[in-house]
Amino acid sequence: MDRPSILRPRARDCVDCEYIKDLNRTLGPDQATRVVETALQRLDENLPLAVAAFAKGNMDDLRRHLRVLRALATQTGMAELALAVGHMRDCIARGDGVAATAVMARMSRVAERSSIEIWTLSQQSS
Repeated sequence: MDRPSILRPRARDCVDCEYIKDLNRTLGPDQATRVVETALQRLDENLPLAVAAFAKGNMDDLRRHLRVLRALATQTGMAELALAVGHMRDCIARGDGVAATAVMARMSRVAERSSIEIWTLSQQSS
């Protein structure tokens, strides 16, 4: 009898480290830290609003919050979050509620990991 396979999730970096380094070089450490702080605050504000809009079935509000989240993710090098937001937009466009529920949960997890990573990287770079 064969042994069962052990499944291990692939650990991926949520944040583009080079992007954060470039941000620090371009803006300087103080300004880069302010950009990151502002982005994290807006992420903390918009993600719960997106989750609430999804739970209520308010797709117009959800799309608006997804646009903000995508912009924040792109602005700060949170590549995995930007990807998850794109997947969420695809699920909405297809009308696939089951997939959208799974992707919303993934977005929340990725946003949390991204927040921790980007804050750590920005502190190390300054």
